Amino acid sequence: MNKENAIIRINKIGNAGSIIALICKILIIIGLVLSIIGGCIMLAMPNDLFSVSVAGQGTLDIHLTGEGIMDDFSTAVVGSESGNISFDGQDFEMGGIEVSEDGKTLSVPLSGEGYEVTPGRIAILIWMAAVYLVLTLIMIILIGRLFKALKVCKSPFEENVIKDMQRCAWGLIPWAVADSVFDSLADSVFSNSFNFRLGVNLNVVFAILIILGLAQVFKYGAMLQTESDETL
Repeated sequence: MNKENAIIRINKIGNAGSIIALICKILIIIGLVLSIIGGCIMLAMPNDLFSVSVAGQGTLDIHLTGEGIMDDFSTAVVGSESGNISFDGQDFEMGGIEVSEDGKTLSVPLSGEGYEVTPGRIAILIWMAAVYLVLTLIMIILIGRLFKALKVCKSPFEENVIKDMQRCAWGLIPWAVADSVFDSLADSVFSNSFNFRLGVNLNVVFAILIILGLAQVFKYGAMLQTESDETL
């Protein structure tokens, strides 16, 4: 493959990528507008207009292996019908406690009111989706700029191509923490407590490092190409 054919292929990839990026951008903008409108509509609704209650149920299993302790403990609690316990901000009422046949496991049926889904909570969830779409739109715009640079470039080592690669890497930084934040906020919307978790997505971190590394490789290639052109 000679130099001209290689550049033609790079331009074709840039052209195809630009078209795909444009289509994605339009779809994301439509979704963003609908999300904002939907969130506003839900927020304007009174919270008592409708609600969906989700009951919480489960079974708590307690395993005790100490000799003698299990017999005394099970004798004291078997058949107990009263008591409350809390998990993740939700109160559960304990039912009758049962002991397994081998006498080593206590099973405690739990029942709680769960949580209530209201228009306000749905509005928060929709606006969270809108923020997610904004981050996606920014990333698509940066990727589209890179493809446009590849579409018209005469060399992949041009300065604007390298800069657009670096911008794509920096644009991924919000995604490194966005996943954990959005997950925790979504869980809080459908819960009786607010649980905020801040973590880092290692896959996104690796992607950032790879793109930045490639940008440095291209920058080095640009230096070699400049030296070659000056020699000639």
